[in-house]
Amino acid sequence: MLAYRSKAVPLVEAALHIHRLTRFQEELNNAAHREALDLLPSIRGNALLREALYKLCITRHHDRTVNLQPIQVGDFVLRRTEVVACANKNGKLTTNWEGLYKVVAQV
Repeated sequence: MLAYRSKAVPLVEAALHIHRLTRFQEELNNAAHREALDLLPSIRGNALLREALYKLCITRHHDRTVNLQPIQVGDFVLRRTEVVACANKNGKLTTNWEGLYKVVAQV
């Protein structure tokens, strides 16, 4: 492409014998590509298993370290807004907790 009266200069790569270009074999490349596509479902399955195992380990660690606080009648508590219908009506700026409620009975 010529613009502003510049000279057309051939690319340096076109004149050189680059190793990548001289050693390229299309048939082998296509075969390797097909093999990689065949292995894709098993790789995804292994990744899903690793993810599930990781989440399980994180959950177990969290459950070990969390301290349960028993709630008695007369205590004041907050309620998560995910439980009520107004959750996420303002996007990420919505408050996570609402109200200050007094426990009147245990179920």
